[in-house]
Amino acid sequence: MAAELYTACYENRFKTSSAYVYDQLDWNDEDVEALCKVLESEPLPEAKQLWLSHNQITEVGLARLTAMLQKTEVLEALEILDLKGIPEPSEMAKNKLREARDGVEVFFTHKILGNGVFD
Repeated sequence: MAAELYTACYENRFKTSSAYVYDQLDWNDEDVEALCKVLESEPLPEAKQLWLSHNQITEVGLARLTAMLQKTEVLEALEILDLKGIPEPSEMAKNKLREARDGVEVFFTHKILGNGVFD
C-alpha cells in the first residue's frame, strides 16, 4: 500500500512540478552529483526552476551542474537555476554554468527589488 501511494505521489506530483526547491539543506558536491544522476535518468519536462541556494556547493558541484545542463534532454524547460548563498565561485565557473544552456538564468547573488527588498 505504501509503495503504491509513493508511486502515485511521484508520478502525479514530483514528476509534474514546475519548481524543485532544495534550499538550505547543507548539501555539498556529493549531493549535487546524486541529484544530477537522478535528473539525468528521469526527465522532468515541467521543471522550470531548480533552487539549490544556501548550500555548500563548490566549483566541483558547479562543474557537474554545467555538464548536466549541456545535455538538452535534461530539464529541457528549465528557466531558473538559483544558487544564491553558496560559497563564492570563480567568475570562470559562473560563466561556464551560465553558458551551459541558452534561456536558463543562473543566480548567484540577491538582487535589490526596490525599497531595500531583496529577492
